[in-house]
Amino acid sequence: MAWRAEQGLRNGGQVMGYDLDSQNKGILKPNKEEAELVNLMFRTYLETKSFRQTAEVINNKGYRTKSYTSRRGNTKGGNLFIDTTISHILYNPVYIGKIAFKDKIFEGKHEPVVSLALWDEVQKAIGVYAPRRAGARKRTKHTFLLEGLLRCGWCDSYMTPIYCGGKDTYFYYQCTRNGHLGNNGCQMKYVPAEAIEETIVRRIKEISKDFNLVNSLVSDASRSSKEEIEILKKRKQLQEEKLAPLKQNIANWLDLIGNGTAKRTNTTEVLLKRMSEATQQEKQIEGEITEIDFQIKEVRNKVINAEVMRDSLVKFVDLFEEGNDDERKDLMRLIVHKVIWTPEEIKYALYDRPVDTTYIDNPDREEALALSSADAEPLNELRRETSVIWLTEKIYYHSAKRRRKIGIGIKPEKPQRIKTNPILQALKFQELLSSKEVKSKNELARKLGLSRVRMTQMMNLLKLNPEIIQKIYSFEPAAFNFLTERRLRPLTRIRDKNRQIAVFRKMLQETQLLRIP
Repeated sequence: MAWRAEQGLRNGGQVMGYDLDSQNKGILKPNKEEAELVNLMFRTYLETKSFRQTAEVINNKGYRTKSYTSRRGNTKGGNLFIDTTISHILYNPVYIGKIAFKDKIFEGKHEPVVSLALWDEVQKAIGVYAPRRAGARKRTKHTFLLEGLLRCGWCDSYMTPIYCGGKDTYFYYQCTRNGHLGNNGCQMKYVPAEAIEETIVRRIKEISKDFNLVNSLVSDASRSSKEEIEILKKRKQLQEEKLAPLKQNIANWLDLIGNGTAKRTNTTEVLLKRMSEATQQEKQIEGEITEIDFQIKEVRNKVINAEVMRDSLVKFVDLFEEGNDDERKDLMRLIVHKVIWTPEEIKYALYDRPVDTTYIDNPDREEALALSSADAEPLNELRRETSVIWLTEKIYYHSAKRRRKIGIGIKPEKPQRIKTNPILQALKFQELLSSKEVKSKNELARKLGLSRVRMTQMMNLLKLNPEIIQKIYSFEPAAFNFLTERRLRPLTRIRDKNRQIAVFRKMLQETQLLRIP
């Protein structure tokens, strides 16, 4: 590869702005339309000074990434541009006729499609405006347990770990599409990392202790497998119904050719063409039937055993409790297949057994991790032998100790809080001060966990017109959801006692809860 780069030949596949030249391998051939788009990207960046905004402008104009057909016949590309796609294009020296290999630049044998002046201007702008890190990435104090497992339920993109904050760092998962495309991407909001991780781990622990629930999950999965097999059998039957008349037609046409009827009627060429087309259809249908048979066999082989699954979950929980953060992250990959997040519910899939038992069974974790990652193919084979149990949980948010938490199920209703009669509170404060149990308002405020200002505001209610105090004292408890100290506070600033009563009566009438005779 280094030698090819030194010769000015490109290593790699497709690149926007050029086509691959089948006659001269390694030499790129300019694509006029794509080259104009590449130049538009360079000019747009000089206007926006932002990779993301450049992507938005290009996408809004209707352009998409390079579309091509792979060697296997699959269509690739044709997607929206994102910030990283734009940055790769703007940084790539291939557009000025160069070939980059590792940290070296060589003269290429292809034609440039971007002028050197425009290239230099864009590189200077990138040096000024592009986001960059000073030194190594800051090491976070949080291990993202669901990294690579958590997906956005709205667009099916992965959710990427992010963190923000200064002295206090906050950890989240962000939809990757949202991060790259901004407002044009997914509208999924950030998910608090610790909250979602704690929820998944807590549910796995709860499931491991509830054998009835495991039995129920296994029964549902078995029922689902039976339904899947029935669907596959119906698909197979439909294909067989298509295949039978096709084979009959081929046999009939062979008879016509064999007994000379086709020759006498000059239809030999027509029949041979029909036979060729029918034979291709026959092979295609037979291939689909073989694939369906394989799928049926695969579903039948994935027999889920409730006891095996519960034992696996129990082992997982025990090791999870003992492990450090990195070990816990590795364990999550052995038991969790996927987690799909939406603000209303979480869907997550658990393997019925660990996808790699090396780690579970080996007491030496470092050795086990080395063994489990040494050969990926056996792990993939084992992963194919496992079954997946899907669970769907309704969720809600709540706060605990100033941290956002995620709850499972229906959010419980908060008990209605009935507030205390503010006059009674003020009278109790006055009684404590008169009893000499405390020496001053400051000391009382400290003992009650109140500020001195708050204490004074409460005590000022006792300066109201005695008629008002008597009325408040006699109200039912439900009235104090409205008649709080804050509501009554303006009355304490009115010196005229008669005006106090008038304002108080108006206040009560506005509530529509109380009637004043």
